[in-house]
Amino acid sequence: MVKRSPSGRPAALSQARPPQRRRGRERFARLLDVTEQLLVERPDADVTLAMIAERAGVPLPSVYHFFPNRNAILIELARRYHQDLTELNLRPMAPPPDSWQQLVRARHAIGRDYLNAHPAALRLFMGAGVSVEVRTLDLNGNTSMAGLRAAQMRARFDCRGLEGLDEWLGNAFGLIDGIWAISWARHGVVTDPFLEESLRAAVAYLRCYLPEHLPALPANSGELLE
Repeated sequence: MVKRSPSGRPAALSQARPPQRRRGRERFARLLDVTEQLLVERPDADVTLAMIAERAGVPLPSVYHFFPNRNAILIELARRYHQDLTELNLRPMAPPPDSWQQLVRARHAIGRDYLNAHPAALRLFMGAGVSVEVRTLDLNGNTSMAGLRAAQMRARFDCRGLEGLDEWLGNAFGLIDGIWAISWARHGVVTDPFLEESLRAAVAYLRCYLPEHLPALPANSGELLE
């Protein structure tokens, strides 16, 4: 029988238990760090909670205290990657971009560099064996990132009349992800040529809806989200 939540929907079997105390937060972070190390060494399907416990030097029951199953810890690791990517994309660009094309290119190049520096993130997000829950978290994260990118564009450029901007940018994220997945499958990283191909595809798609030139707004109007 499928366990269900009070709402009648299937219960989230892969939901982690967030730590409340400092020691618990430290152990939680340590388990995520070890999981990342193991994902660099082997496919995610080969990583078990027992393996994580042994590498971390933590009793297996303590791992189960936070994570009911292997997928739960993979989801939390994916969540941490998306939080890092969001923080990176909130940092101001210096100098500010002169065009929407430059903004798109610069921001996605930052994301590519982060992923290449975290091979486990590439395996989680680009690998063929990724779970439905991890994939859903990744898609939701991309949707949030597209909203952030739209806010950055509206803060920097006159985007009046572009009501579909969030959706268009979300679709552009999908194009970029698809091309990056091909690069990861072939090379284990997102190479410079594949980065350029992905940006060409995204900019070409966005040109279907955005004018070639968007007037820049006064500098002080976009200082929070440049």
